[in-house]
Amino acid sequence: MKRLVDASHVTLPEQSKPHAKKPRLTGTYIRPTLFNPPMPRLKPQPIKTSMMIHKRILARDNRRVQHALHMQNIRDMSQELKFWKGLGIPVGSIQEEKQWCELSQPFAGQELYVDRPSPSVVHHKEYLNASKQCFDRAAKRSASQFSPNIIKRVEAARKRKTQSLQRSAAQRKVGAALEGTANLEVTKRPRRSGSPDSQ
Repeated sequence: MKRLVDASHVTLPEQSKPHAKKPRLTGTYIRPTLFNPPMPRLKPQPIKTSMMIHKRILARDNRRVQHALHMQNIRDMSQELKFWKGLGIPVGSIQEEKQWCELSQPFAGQELYVDRPSPSVVHHKEYLNASKQCFDRAAKRSASQFSPNIIKRVEAARKRKTQSLQRSAAQRKVGAALEGTANLEVTKRPRRSGSPDSQ
């Protein structure tokens, strides 16, 4: 979660200013998550990147809720068919009951498919297959690796940043040395003897 906060810390007004700074590489990485691929960290972080992550978080949360509702409806329908069947009341065909029972099983990587689905099954089946594809893409995104080009750019930016810090430290050191020399000269300057009243 910290990565997500870091990746979206820039607010819209900051980058909407007329003379907003152009994003530059910071020499660090944004690690891959379910919501973003591996990326170089920029400062300021582009709004489109923050919005992309934010929208994917909301979409995944909504998808999980909808998936739970679909699964609940499927389980309810499957149990209802079994209930009426237990009472000896024929409701739907054996094929339809089989389809509902198959959909009610949690999918663990297998493709959801049933032969000749009934109209009441099609909607749930299509949604479960679509949501499974979205979850698979998110998992693949979080497991992706940094490309050689990104690594090369980030390492070059890190090197430039290190060199800049070293130059600044050297300049401060020279400035401190010059200031110390000036103070020493002031200390060694001879004072006039006697007071003005005695002259």
